[in-house]
Amino acid sequence: MDPLSVGSGITGLITLAGAVLSQCYNYGCAVANAPDEARRFAAELTGLSGVLVGIQGLHASKSFRDGDEMSPILAECQATLQHILQRLEAVDPIKKRNCLARLKNRMLWSLERQDTLDLIARVERQKSTLALSLGNITT
Repeated sequence: MDPLSVGSGITGLITLAGAVLSQCYNYGCAVANAPDEARRFAAELTGLSGVLVGIQGLHASKSFRDGDEMSPILAECQATLQHILQRLEAVDPIKKRNCLARLKNRMLWSLERQDTLDLIARVERQKSTLALSLGNITT
């Protein structure tokens, strides 16, 4: 993969991670009784965003030996972030048309506890995979 493609891929992932984090915060702020898992979820997303920004910095400093090794890892990260964004958008209390459904979703974190824990685990895996792969691709 050429360096420009890797760079634009990383930039796109940072943008996507920002959209997911924004959706999580919007939803978390809109929900009156968000559980601890929701805060932990936001913290993990923030950590993943930090790793992506670090990768972008390394790429910009030309410290990458071979961007081809990062392609499948970045693609998997993108798929994970898109899945999470779709899940959050599906339960967004602000997007509900029915006033009663909106009110209910504003009072309760709609994602089940296990769903939230599964999403946290996915983000943690992505963060770990990206961090570990940095040792293989930097000079």
